[in-house]
Amino acid sequence: FLIDCFVFFQTFFSSQKKMSTTSTGSRLYESSKAVDEYIQMHYAPQDQLFPYDDQYAPSAGFQFVARTATLCVESFDKFGEIREGETLSALDVGCAVGGSSFELAKKFATVDGFDFSEAFVKTAKKMQLEKKLTYSSLQFGETFEDRVVSLPESLNTEGINFFWGDACSLSANENVSKKGYDVVHASNLLCRLPKPKQFLKDCGEWVVKPGGLLVLVSPYSWLEDYTAKEDWVMGLEGPFEALKAELSEKFELVDRKPFPFLIREHARKFQYGVSDATVWKKKCT
Repeated sequence: FLIDCFVFFQTFFSSQKKMSTTSTGSRLYESSKAVDEYIQMHYAPQDQLFPYDDQYAPSAGFQFVARTATLCVESFDKFGEIREGETLSALDVGCAVGGSSFELAKKFATVDGFDFSEAFVKTAKKMQLEKKLTYSSLQFGETFEDRVVSLPESLNTEGINFFWGDACSLSANENVSKKGYDVVHASNLLCRLPKPKQFLKDCGEWVVKPGGLLVLVSPYSWLEDYTAKEDWVMGLEGPFEALKAELSEKFELVDRKPFPFLIREHARKFQYGVSDATVWKKKCT
């Protein structure tokens, strides 16, 4: 969800299991520590994430995962097109442990969610099956607290399909519908892809249906740990203008807003960022 994940050998991750996903480097995202951090980010209630009085809270950054999905729903209600006889579909790119996919399922009959991390996909499937997860929350040093998070029992998850996938090679994935999607959601993902321009090209050519929406949320934190410099979506006028140049042939920008997020490291240390949320409507011609 905040970072697209990369699969490496299990032997490496067993030696790195205590490292946090707030460190740089794509090799961290198969570890049990990464899974715990993402479960907390996707599902933990506010009082677990930030156990302090509201007067100290960076409240605008709470519930980031759910808010990105809500942005998709509200944007579709405002800008999307409903086709007679067709059910609505959404693609959750870099779904991590599934929180945004479950939120999207409240609106869209079919939700396909995929991630490059097999550990994340396995966790999302477990949540879908059992509707609850146990995770370890770092308090201080090496002190952890086991916690449980759950989905509402009333939530219908039958229309969700979780699978492994590479956002830079969508056409090769048989689970990605060749009919396209009404909404494609990619949150804090773009600047963690090795080939972001290929992903944007595929969205313009076939992944997003004509009249459909591409919802991108990104802090534009380009790093060579993830993306070769020549592949950054970054120009002299800044990342948004570069993104606009990549998409303007196939898409129209219909909305843009700042989108704060909060990442917990431990009980007294947090990271606060403000992503750029942009909503693009696929041109019908």
